[in-house]
Amino acid sequence: MDCGNNILKHDLLEVKYEFCRTIWGNLWKHDVETGQNPDVRSNRSVEINPSSQNCNLGVHTAEINSNCVAKVCKSVTVPPASQRYVRLVINNCNSLEDGQVIMLEKYQESPNYLLARAITKIEDNKCLALVMNLKDESLHLNKNMLLAKYEPVLSTSAEEFVYNVTENKDKKNFNWEQNHDLSHLDAVEKAKLLKLLEKYDSIFAQNIEELGECDLVQHQIHLTDNIPTRQRPYRVPYALKPEMRRQINILLEAGIIQPSNSPHAAPVLLVRKPDGSYRLVADLRKLNEKTIPDNFPLLNLTEMVDMLIGAKFFTSMDLTSGFHQMKMHPDHAFLTGIATEFGVFEFKRLPFGLRNASASFQRLMSIVLAGLSHLQIGCYIDDIIIASKSVEDHLSKLEIVFKRLIDANLRVKPSKCSFLQKKVTYLGHTVSEGQVFPDTKNLDSIRKAVPPKNRKQVRSFLGLTGFYRRFIPNYSKTALPLTNLTKENVPFNWSIIEQTAFETLQNALTLEPCLKLPDFSKHFSLCTDASKFALGAVLVQDDEGGFQHPVAFASRKLSKSEISYSVVEKETLGVVFGVTQFKSYLCGRKFTVYSDQQCLSRVKSFKDPTSRISRWLLTLQEYAFDIIHKPGRLNLLADYLSRATYKKESEPQDQLTIELNAIEAKYSAFNIEAMSIQDLIKNQEEDSYCQNIKDKLKSGFVFAQKSPVIFIRDDLLLCYRNSGDRHAKRAKLIVPKSLVPLVLNSCHDSKAVAHAGFSRTLKRVKNHFFWHNFYGKVKDYVASCHSCIQRRGFNKNQKFPIQKMPIPDFPFQRVSFDAIGPFQISAYGNKYLIAITDTFTKYPEVYPVPDIQSSTVCKVLIDFISRHGIMQILYSDRGSNFISQAMQEV
Repeated sequence: MDCGNNILKHDLLEVKYEFCRTIWGNLWKHDVETGQNPDVRSNRSVEINPSSQNCNLGVHTAEINSNCVAKVCKSVTVPPASQRYVRLVINNCNSLEDGQVIMLEKYQESPNYLLARAITKIEDNKCLALVMNLKDESLHLNKNMLLAKYEPVLSTSAEEFVYNVTENKDKKNFNWEQNHDLSHLDAVEKAKLLKLLEKYDSIFAQNIEELGECDLVQHQIHLTDNIPTRQRPYRVPYALKPEMRRQINILLEAGIIQPSNSPHAAPVLLVRKPDGSYRLVADLRKLNEKTIPDNFPLLNLTEMVDMLIGAKFFTSMDLTSGFHQMKMHPDHAFLTGIATEFGVFEFKRLPFGLRNASASFQRLMSIVLAGLSHLQIGCYIDDIIIASKSVEDHLSKLEIVFKRLIDANLRVKPSKCSFLQKKVTYLGHTVSEGQVFPDTKNLDSIRKAVPPKNRKQVRSFLGLTGFYRRFIPNYSKTALPLTNLTKENVPFNWSIIEQTAFETLQNALTLEPCLKLPDFSKHFSLCTDASKFALGAVLVQDDEGGFQHPVAFASRKLSKSEISYSVVEKETLGVVFGVTQFKSYLCGRKFTVYSDQQCLSRVKSFKDPTSRISRWLLTLQEYAFDIIHKPGRLNLLADYLSRATYKKESEPQDQLTIELNAIEAKYSAFNIEAMSIQDLIKNQEEDSYCQNIKDKLKSGFVFAQKSPVIFIRDDLLLCYRNSGDRHAKRAKLIVPKSLVPLVLNSCHDSKAVAHAGFSRTLKRVKNHFFWHNFYGKVKDYVASCHSCIQRRGFNKNQKFPIQKMPIPDFPFQRVSFDAIGPFQISAYGNKYLIAITDTFTKYPEVYPVPDIQSSTVCKVLIDFISRHGIMQILYSDRGSNFISQAMQEV
């Protein structure tokens, strides 16, 4: 059961009946309609269609007679307006055994108490019943009092989990004509295609809630040892906790995860997607390290691409969250346990990032599409390709694939489908009728590079081209004008001669024999590099002579925030960029990464990586690769791409969506979650208080002697206090007004301090931060903390009897009056709430007020009376502001 921020587990007895209605209520309705006495039930059996969308609940009861009653075991007293479990003795139970399930209900109607209908078990001729006292005084249940009647339940069934009960929602049809370009087809061909898509509309899923579940192959995990892999959950920024809760609910409702008691617990992270939304990612690296590899062979990509040659029409389809449609083996699901602050869960479906996931899914798709390769139908993991020479033939092949997918209960993502195209990009190749050539996107990094602007850039370009000089005819002669520019005594003048040489070498790199089509039977290597402003990656393969040929190039500029990353972070980002760019070549096979940063060869084993690197490693966890150090002077391939400049129109959009929109403070003692130095500087620049201090510093203003010593370091406004304590010379951040709530939350609400008191919170703030009137802000924040207010003065062992209020005769006769707070100050300066409730209608009114002094309370009461009239009785907790002289006058 999902209760707020907690997942509660409880055994549920399944009864074959509609979940949303009471059992006897429907029986009573049936008896009234048929004229049968509702108290005379025999051999009653209630069933519903198993295919019904309601929860499958059912019970079969035996014949009931007057001896099937239950009596109070011993005298019990139930307090006023309370409920209590009462032990009952079963009468006439000779024919019943221990463990027999029975259905209890009230023996007779009574205005004094209610007995909850229940399905329970007999233990030692006794059972429990829940009784509620409706009276204002104690209810005495004497020994042997007839309290309930029962019916034996002949059969029951049970479900291990019930996730949710939701309404049926009509599936939204996908508009193919609006979202796909079908203009290359004539009217007849388009009509046939649309009719086919409409016929098999059920195989398309636009979101995770519509996924199917395929159990033709169930993923198994085999480990080198049975020692559980357990890690502490990663901290989640406060602002993202609701999103984390929402993502867990989505996966629960989709049946992808379930609550678990697994000893294995991997942490999870929220990863932001290109559209700004988030997805939940499990860090399964520890589990992957112990997983025995699955050597199921992936399909030969060269043969798959060759299979397409000769076709005129092509269709490519991608499954919707393909891995999440494959079922985990029930005996292995506990190994995928994930730990969150909302509980521990395990995957019922195949999770992303799991080692051997690609091999298992390829095994599944090989079964689903078995025997179709001769029809030019293939699938690489979750990418399906169909080729044919005519439209009619193509539509018949489409229908064959659709039927196979329906039988396997798999769903396709409509937005990633391309139907009856005359040219398609598949697995890094562009395929058209009779032609196969590399995807032009893989060559843009070379073709669209602008000419060098200085000697250093010329040397870098010649280093790249010189590496392949043996494949470029007359290389020395062609490169001579550029070689001359590298000499210190030659002026750097870029003319038409140098431009011609640059373009000739540029084109030579992207043509045979220098550039080779990939051979998927050979080993791949990835060369990566990062400069101050860009990333570069080259995918290469060795020829028969052991010389490396480029297969594809990729590069991009660093964003404004990425420029400030450390060298190790930039180099790691370069690896992530290269691997994701060439995923179709590298997924499911082992490869080698070359980098000029020696520490990068140990990045996968970092014991305490930064949160940024940790999130990048999640992207790499599903790949099998070795990182080898290659000195910068030898890493010429990627070096040029990371240092070249490009035309603006060729700058690719950053596809790395792994960065969380979070604060990542270098003031790690507080985890002001997720803020870079640039963000802090920007917030200070936008804050009038900080900007005023900066202006005074620049003008030479002399601050008072007792004031903190204020200074600017790297455009960041800092200070330290003039005092003798050990923290005096520690630089403290001057906090802009916009970040004050975040600092207070971190210093008071975080798990590290667990809602510390005022003194501890103040000390924590004083040691690391400064802003105007921070003492008062800390005091108000701690005093208005809702969690602290709830716990303040609470004694869990102290119990008070429940008092029942007299029932009023008419509205607003009796009114309750109370004040709540203090809370955090609102935009209008209010920090308290005054609540007034009519006890007859339960009609409430709540007034936000800046204080709860007598004058303020009087104004609120007068306003309430002026609209609703004078009450006869006013209830309050008799606080001083409610019984003051001013209140008496009102």
